Amino acid sequence: MIDIQQIKTQRKLSEFYDISVYVDYVKGEKPFVMAVYKDFAAKFLIEDMMVIEGAVPNRQLKLVLAWLSLHEDEVMENWLLAKENKPVEPIRPLV
Repeated sequence: MIDIQQIKTQRKLSEFYDISVYVDYVKGEKPFVMAVYKDFAAKFLIEDMMVIEGAVPNRQLKLVLAWLSLHEDEVMENWLLAKENKPVEPIRPLV
């Protein structure tokens, strides 16, 4: 199970429609972001744009995937910053 409180200590990239998206680097793992919506959380691979752990409701899933597809390059750049333990740049929310 995903620890939502622990996710909220990671670097926040964006927030839209009550969804918060966070990024962090974990050695040995593929680039990923975490999305939190209320009591739901999911881990998304950035390049494959798929959930690999957890779950969010279908509507929020579609919104996160749409946001990821629009901002994939920026998200990857921020993951690389997180890998270097540098501050990330906020990314425009989905509107």
